Amino acid sequence: MKTYIQAASLAEGRPRSRLPEFTQQEMMRINGTSDFFGLNHFTSQIASDGHDGRRLFQRQEHFNLSR
Repeated sequence: MKTYIQAASLAEGRPRSRLPEFTQQEMMRINGTSDFFGLNHFTSQIASDGHDGRRLFQRQEHFNLSR
C-alpha cells in the first residue's frame, strides 16, 4: 500500500508520498491505541455536483442527493 500511494503521489507531481512518516517514538506511542474502528451503516445517498452556473441565493450548497 505504501508503494502504491507513493507512486500515485509522485504521479500527481508531489515531491514525496502524502503518507506521513512516523518516528519510532511516535509509533510506540500510538501502537495499540485504536486497532479497530467500527462503522454502523443504515442509509446511503450519492452526492453529485449540482452547480448549474446560476447564482442561488436561498440554496448555497450546490449538490444533488440520490438514493
